[in-house]
Amino acid sequence: EMFGFLNDLFTRTEKIMLPKRFAIAILLWKGWDYNGIRESLKVTQTTISSVRAVLDHSQGLKLAIQKLEKSEAWRSWWQSVESLLYRLSSPGKVFIDEEIIKHKLSRRKKTLI
Repeated sequence: EMFGFLNDLFTRTEKIMLPKRFAIAILLWKGWDYNGIRESLKVTQTTISSVRAVLDHSQGLKLAIQKLEKSEAWRSWWQSVESLLYRLSSPGKVFIDEEIIKHKLSRRKKTLI
């Protein structure tokens, strides 16, 4: 029912931007810089700045992120997203073995969760 409601309510562009904005908020929360977010999610600096402003002045968004951080399923999903972002950061990394990516990401200490 919720899917149908949101599908009817949002335009195609809004359906794309809503998860991107939430991902921006999470990446900002985790300390990512604007350039890393911009390159990974293909968003503008203006979009990142507007999400930063909401994050800085909103308790609802912060609370949602904090609750999701505690979820094991969420943590596992974001580790998969992080792996995908790493693979997409360079054409030569697309076919790297998953264990190598896990090792490289753990050494850099740049994790989403």
